[in-house]
Amino acid sequence: MSPLGKSKKQKYVAENPEKIVGFAENQIKKAQAILLEAKKLAPELKSIYRKKERPIVKFYEGKEGIKQVFEDTLTAKSEIVGYACAEPMQKSIPEFYFEYLPQRIAKGIKARGIMPDTSFMHKIVKNDRKELRQSRLVAKEKLDLEIEINIYDNKVMMVSWAENLGILIESEKIAKAQKQIFELAWQATGIIKQKT
Repeated sequence: MSPLGKSKKQKYVAENPEKIVGFAENQIKKAQAILLEAKKLAPELKSIYRKKERPIVKFYEGKEGIKQVFEDTLTAKSEIVGYACAEPMQKSIPEFYFEYLPQRIAKGIKARGIMPDTSFMHKIVKNDRKELRQSRLVAKEKLDLEIEINIYDNKVMMVSWAENLGILIESEKIAKAQKQIFELAWQATGIIKQKT
């Protein structure tokens, strides 16, 4: 049906029955276009979809992204363990370093870290007790870090300062394995420290 004229009383006239076929064909074409688009998106959506056990991996870029990754560590229910060198962080995002640390302390989140033995790190470890941290320093020739790795709860956080990149992996199994590796390294650095 199509309206006939523009009077106050609307009159309708019957359309050619062939138009209903054209309308149906048009609807089929629209549905096929949607189906084609869905098929194109399916692989991407499948890669995003995860099963319960499958790890979640998130990438963060730039200084703001790195800040986001560090802010996630402030949600830690357990202590944070890892490998770090504070110097690249202070150079890369100096204002954030001095914002982050008081927040971690205020939340009572303890930390243990294995770090390169540098004059800069000696200044940092002097504040270990008041900053709720335990540190072990390893000769720079053996541990020359330009990245930071933090392990907490069921997460592993990594930051590459040179590449301006942060990665957050959420996986109970990966975090457990990384904690075990850290504990082995922590024990080994304790033995090295006792010998020297």
